[in-house]
Amino acid sequence: MIISELRQKGVAADTAEQAAAAIDELDAARRAAVSRAIKLTGEEGQKFQQKLGQYLLRRGFSYEISKIISAALRQEMGKEGNGSEA
Repeated sequence: MIISELRQKGVAADTAEQAAAAIDELDAARRAAVSRAIKLTGEEGQKFQQKLGQYLLRRGFSYEISKIISAALRQEMGKEGNGSEA
């Protein structure tokens, strides 16, 4: 669906496919991260984001994707502390 919409707007086929693949990877990373984030509810702030990002890296996601998803979930879950809480 996304590919066809991009093609209708004049985007080259290979560029549209790359964009769709990136969206699929973000979605897969988010699904994996949500299940892990539930287990990290005791962690705060930077520690939460760090552990979640490392988990995604171990699952094979790129550093960029891991950083984006872990930061987004940190914000959504209200984990805004700096990680120094005991």
